[in-house]
Amino acid sequence: MTSQKKRPRNELTKLIPDYVAPMELQTISSTAPKPLKSTLPPPTWMTSKQKDFKTGKMTTPKLNTAGPGWFHMRPSASTAELQADLHLIRNRNYLDPKHFYKSSDKFGTFLQRGTVIEGASEFYSSRLTKKQRKETLLQEVLADTETAGWAQQKYKKMQQEKTAMAEKRRFKKRKGRK
Repeated sequence: MTSQKKRPRNELTKLIPDYVAPMELQTISSTAPKPLKSTLPPPTWMTSKQKDFKTGKMTTPKLNTAGPGWFHMRPSASTAELQADLHLIRNRNYLDPKHFYKSSDKFGTFLQRGTVIEGASEFYSSRLTKKQRKETLLQEVLADTETAGWAQQKYKKMQQEKTAMAEKRRFKKRKGRK
């Protein structure tokens, strides 16, 4: 028994012989709760060290995470779907003329997407139905009739301005001829 590792006591270790509990509770003598202590070693990407080429000293490389305040969040993979959603967020001022959004020039590399789950206290008119919910933000905006109507109006206006400028240019070219 001394050669084997000491496993944390858990009900599952009695039932499943190879089961190792990931966390164990410390014995509590006071009334204050103590945090869970992990029995697993820290991940290798947090503890790896490298030898500096010039100085020859062992250094810990700078982690590519958001830091301990953000639970070591890793950078998200840049997909076409995510880029489209970010582009939409960046240009949201043009979607609704009545709302003002503070502009943000760049987005960080550390970001996560989630789904907002409305509580029971939310009124029905402020909730989305299952049919209205879409997988991405872009699909949701395209499905919205008010936003689509506004975008069509803006597009028609831009096309009219473009054709008016083309007529003006063509008229100037004619005027220059003799």
